[in-house]
Amino acid sequence: MSGGNTLRKSQRKKKEVNELTEPENIEHEMEEAASEANSDNENQRSHSDTKLMLDGLAKISAQIHDLDTELRGTKNELKQEISSLRQDMDRQFKEHHNTLKNQKADLAEAQTRIATLEESNMEANGTPRVAFSAALRDSGSGNIGPFTTSTPLKYKRIFSNYGDCYNPSTGVFTATVNGVYFFRFSMFNNLSPTPNSVVILKKNDQLLTAVWDVSGTDSNDMGSNAVVIPLKVGDNVYVELQENRLVYDDGANYNTFSGFLLFPV
Repeated sequence: MSGGNTLRKSQRKKKEVNELTEPENIEHEMEEAASEANSDNENQRSHSDTKLMLDGLAKISAQIHDLDTELRGTKNELKQEISSLRQDMDRQFKEHHNTLKNQKADLAEAQTRIATLEESNMEANGTPRVAFSAALRDSGSGNIGPFTTSTPLKYKRIFSNYGDCYNPSTGVFTATVNGVYFFRFSMFNNLSPTPNSVVILKKNDQLLTAVWDVSGTDSNDMGSNAVVIPLKVGDNVYVELQENRLVYDDGANYNTFSGFLLFPV
């Protein structure tokens, strides 16, 4: 039995060798080997392509990250620039607003000055400027008078004398322009026990109005009066102290004489 089995095994082995050495089988084996080799090459190429693809994706991802970072930085810079521009615009707006405000104020002042100059020019060229005001004493204190005849009072302390129409040497105002004038005068009575003061405002020799105090036991009384009158060139206006009367004055300037042109006619 043992010899028979060995013979059968030998025969099968020989058959397998014969099958393997047959041309058809050899070609088949070669094809299978080539197919396996091709499959391995394709797998290697596929692996290589996948790796390349992954590497490319990684690079693209890195570039996208860099671009995102750059965009974020650019966005922040733009925000800062916009904020800075807004601050500059606000500052410039405030500066322009203040400048415009100052220019408006300067314009208003200039217009006022122009109007004043025009008015002054009109007065200088068209309407004469006539005005004066004076007090009785330029120094000292005491009574003035009495005189034996009625005498114009000479107001010597000049406060103003536009047009030089008032003469402090005579106490007389002489009109140089036909017009309507305003005059006012004041009187302070004497300090003697019995008041004895009478003054009269005159136009030429015409009595206009008066202030007086000639009775009573009190002192330090004063009064005033005023008129609006038309004058022609050459007319005279003055305050006259009546005969045997007197007035008192000192540095307080109680006795004054003033007048000015209201408008020409």
